[in-house]
Amino acid sequence: MPPSEAAVPRESVSRRWTAWCRIFVVRFPMFVCLVLASAYVQLLIEYPITSHTGLVLLLACNYLVKLVLHTLAKALLLARNVKNVRTMFLTIGLPTVLIDTQLRIILQRAPHSNLTIVGSLVMTAIEICTRTAKAVATRRQLRALDASSQQSPQPAFKRARRRRSSADAVDPVRHKSKILALRSAELYADMSAEYIAMGCSAAMLFFYWDHPRFRLNDSTAPGPATPWELSQTVVLLGQLVMELLVDFVSCAVECAHGVTFHAIDQQRVYLASLFVTAAAINMGISIGMYLRVKHDA
Repeated sequence: MPPSEAAVPRESVSRRWTAWCRIFVVRFPMFVCLVLASAYVQLLIEYPITSHTGLVLLLACNYLVKLVLHTLAKALLLARNVKNVRTMFLTIGLPTVLIDTQLRIILQRAPHSNLTIVGSLVMTAIEICTRTAKAVATRRQLRALDASSQQSPQPAFKRARRRRSSADAVDPVRHKSKILALRSAELYADMSAEYIAMGCSAAMLFFYWDHPRFRLNDSTAPGPATPWELSQTVVLLGQLVMELLVDFVSCAVECAHGVTFHAIDQQRVYLASLFVTAAAINMGISIGMYLRVKHDA
């Protein structure tokens, strides 16, 4: 066999392996965040809410985990130099949907309706504070980049030495645009995940609340005076109104701090299909976590 014919398959395999490795490197942040979110959710569904103190601790822990995951995802995306906005949405949005769905299911399964109402109010307050703090942190980061790019000029020999020591220096303008794109993707994914989680949790509780194969109706507390469907509908509408309030306030704060949504306008069709798919997958994963494996004889 001529050497040219034998080299073609080897080159093809090498290209495929390189392409696969490149895809894995790009998707690695999403895999890490999904694994961590799944492990946290598995622990979350075993945590019963019996008091206001436990509820506040649960919400605080939940938002701390989300903050860590978002920070880790953004750090990995920046380190991998990921520029695709779609990858940013996948990395940040999917773990958020999974975590928020379980949290809202836990709130809806609380033994008393006042725990659900208090939990929704605490969630609203924490979300507003968290998003405001992130907006301020993003603004400070952008100001630091502007300050570093507008430093006083240095002698020629120092500039040459600096170029040699850091050949891969970060362009402040490109780094700034990437930070803004990450923040807008994080905010939009967070907002969309809340509504998806709200819809998924409501659908799961409506269809599987009294189903004997699922561990959803485990409450031994006396039932409320109003029908269960009516009380859950009122609570769901209240959560929807509060979430709209949170998004309105947070979007105003983010825009005031320089965050724009221009990159999102170009991805409307993709985002619609992405979050519909995420909702379907999330329903399957979430309901599987409440499946009864063993039955009492």
